[in-house]
Amino acid sequence: MLQLKKTSEEAGVTIVTGDTKVVEKDKVDGVFINTSGIGIIAHSLKDIIKSGDKIIITSNIAEHGTAIASSRYGLEVIGDIKSDVAPLNDLISVLWDYREYIRLLKDPTRGGVAQCFNEIASKYSVGLNILEYKIPIRKEVKALNGIIGLDPYYLASEGVMVLIADGPMAIDIVQQLNKDEKYKNAAIIGEVTEGHKKVVLENSHGGKHVLRELEGVMLPRIC
Repeated sequence: MLQLKKTSEEAGVTIVTGDTKVVEKDKVDGVFINTSGIGIIAHSLKDIIKSGDKIIITSNIAEHGTAIASSRYGLEVIGDIKSDVAPLNDLISVLWDYREYIRLLKDPTRGGVAQCFNEIASKYSVGLNILEYKIPIRKEVKALNGIIGLDPYYLASEGVMVLIADGPMAIDIVQQLNKDEKYKNAAIIGEVTEGHKKVVLENSHGGKHVLRELEGVMLPRIC
C-alpha cells in the first residue's frame, strides 16, 4: 500500500474507490490493482491517421509479460528481466511541444504490440507496415520467450506507449523522447499506409508476413 501511495503521488493522481475480488483459496497473497481514467475528447478522432504517418514506440517491449512468465515458470535466473510497469503521464510533458503533430497514443498492454497495432488498423481503416528489426526488444526477452514458447509481440508492455505521429516530425519527436532516460530506446518502427488494411511485419531480409490479432488467451494474461 505504501508503494501504491508513492506511485499515485509520483503520477499526480488520486485514488477514489476500491473493490473486492474472489479468488481461489491460498492462490493470492497480495493486492489486485485496477485503474480507470476519466476524461473528455475535445475534438473528433475521425480520419486523424493518414498514410505516411510514422509509428513510434517509446521503449523496449514485452518486459512485463516476460517477467510474469519467467516467474510463473520458475525461470527468473535467465536474464535480469523485470516488469516495466511505470506511470506514463510524464510522457505528456515530454512531448507537449509536439502535441499538434501526434495523432494517437495507445498502450500495448493486453495482447502486446500485436494487438495494439491491429486495433489501430481496424479502428481507423488503415494498414501498418512495421519494421521488425526496428522494434526495441532485449535479447534476454527474446531468448526466454523462445524457451517458453511465447511470442513477445503478444505479451504486455506496461511502461510503453505506441504513438502515431506526423511523418516529417517523427524524427524530432523521437529525439525529444531520447533525451529522457526513461525513453532512451524510443524509435520509429514503421509507417501508416492506405495500400492495405493489415499489420505487415517486415524482417531485416525483406521478408514479410501479416501480424494477426490475438486469438484466444495467451498466458500470462496479466496487465
